[in-house]
Parts: sequence; structure tokens; C-alpha cells
Amino acid sequence: IIFPRLRYIQLRSVGLEIVPEEFQGLSSLRHLRIQDCNLLKGIPEWIETLVSLERILIYKCPQVTSSPEQMVKLSNFHFKTQRRFGGEEGYWGERRGNGSTSS
Repeated sequence: IIFPRLRYIQLRSVGLEIVPEEFQGLSSLRHLRIQDCNLLKGIPEWIETLVSLERILIYKCPQVTSSPEQMVKLSNFHFKTQRRFGGEEGYWGERRGNGSTSS
């Protein structure tokens, strides 16, 4: 593991179609924010294996046309669709049972 204590990653304006597999070993990662990634098509199922991950935000990624829950089987996360300034749609997900999820 290269960064064993890394807790937050923001991917912004990068040409990725999926979240890199190299992130699988980030056992301390708590927050993943993906923004302005025009090629991003989705997130992989292994994202659920990141046991410390509490929040995922996907915003201004036009290729992501459905909730991450619909793209892959993420039973541990609950996602909400949100609209931001300018009307762009985004997805905010929180791990179920972490105490901060509101329905």
C-alpha cells in the first residue's frame, strides 16, 4: 500500500472511464469525490470492499447517467440524486448505518 493513511481523494477533470484499480488497496480511504470527469462511465463493484469508505460524490460526469446503485451492486451504500448550480445532476452516497445518512 503506497498511502496507508490516505483518507480523501478528489478526481477532477481527469480522463478516466472507471475508478482506477490501484485504489483497491486504500484501506483508510473515507471520502471519494469525482468531479468534471467527462469520460467516467461508472464505479467498479470492488469499491464496496473499501471498508473505511463512508462517502462517494459523483458530480458533473455526463457519462454517468444512472445512480451508482443501479450501475453496480452496492448494498452498503445509499445514494441520492442532487442538482447543483446550473442544474447539473450528481450523486451523493453514504455508507448505510454510519449514523449520518438521512432518508
